[in-house]
Amino acid sequence: MTILVMLQETLLLFLVIGVGAFLSNREIIDSHTTKQLNDVLMKITLPCSLIASGNVTPGTAAKRDLLTIFLVFLVYYAGAILLTEGAARLMKLDRQHRAVFCSVAIFTNKAFIGIPILSALLGGNGGVVYAAITMMAFNIVFFTYGVTLFEEKSRFSWRQFLTPTNLATLVMTLLVVLELQLPAFPQKFFSLMGQVTTPLALLLVGAMLGKSNFLDVLRSRFLLLVSTVRLVVIPLIFLPFLLWMRLPYDQLMVCMVMACCPAATIVSVVAQREGVAPELTSQGVVHSTLLSMATMPFFVWLVNWLLLP
Repeated sequence: MTILVMLQETLLLFLVIGVGAFLSNREIIDSHTTKQLNDVLMKITLPCSLIASGNVTPGTAAKRDLLTIFLVFLVYYAGAILLTEGAARLMKLDRQHRAVFCSVAIFTNKAFIGIPILSALLGGNGGVVYAAITMMAFNIVFFTYGVTLFEEKSRFSWRQFLTPTNLATLVMTLLVVLELQLPAFPQKFFSLMGQVTTPLALLLVGAMLGKSNFLDVLRSRFLLLVSTVRLVVIPLIFLPFLLWMRLPYDQLMVCMVMACCPAATIVSVVAQREGVAPELTSQGVVHSTLLSMATMPFFVWLVNWLLLP
C-alpha cells in the first residue's frame, strides 16, 4: 500500500509538470508569464501556505518531541550543507553547477511527497505535525542559506531577510510554539490561497522543462551524481544518526521519509527568479523525483527491518 501511495503521488507530480511543459510548448506560458507567476508564488501563495501549516491542533504532539524533531533537522541541514559544499569545492564546480548541486541535493519535496506518504504509513495527525516541524526547519534554512546559492550577491542584510516568505515562516513558528490557532475565517483564507502553491510550482517546473529533451535529462552524468547524493548518500549518513538518537518509531520514520524525498520544486522557482541555471535545476528536480520511486520504498523497508520485530 505504501509503495502504491508513493507511485500515485509521483505520478500526480509528473502529470502537473507535463501540463506545464505542454503550456510552454504551445506558448500559452512564455518567459514573461513565468516570471509573473514566480512572483505570485513567492510573495503570495507560498507565505499563505506557510501560515496555514502553522495552525496545528494544541496537544497533538508534545512540545519536547516537536523541539527534538526541529533540532534533528537543523543538524541534518548542517551536515548536508557541509557535505555538498565540500564536494562542490573538491569537484571545482562553477557557480551555476554548485547552486544546482547543493540546492537539489539538500532540499527535499516534503509537502507534496513526504506528507502523503507519512499519512499512509502512520495514520492520524501526529506524523503530519512532526512533518510540519521539519518543514519549519526547511523554510528557515532554505530562505536564508538556500536562496543565496542563486543570488549574485549573497551578502546578508536585514532588509533582504524581511521577505514575505521569511515573515510567514516567523508567524508559522510562533503559531506552533505558542500553540495558537487562527480564527476560522482567516485560517480558511490562508489554506485556500496556500493550496495553489504546489500545483503552481509544478506548472512552473514543467514550463521551464518544456524545451528540454527528457532523454538527455536521464542520461546526464551530473544529474545522476546529484540524485545519488540526494537520494542515497545523505539518507545513508542520516540513518545512523537517527538510530543513535533512539527516537520513537513514528518520529524516526518521519525524519527518514522527509530526508529521502526527491528535490523540492521550490529550488526551480528560485533558480528561475534569479536567472541561475533554471533549466538544469528543473531537470535535477525531475531526475531525482523519477529515481525516488525506487529509493524511497527501499529506505522505508530498511527502517522497518531495523526497528520492527
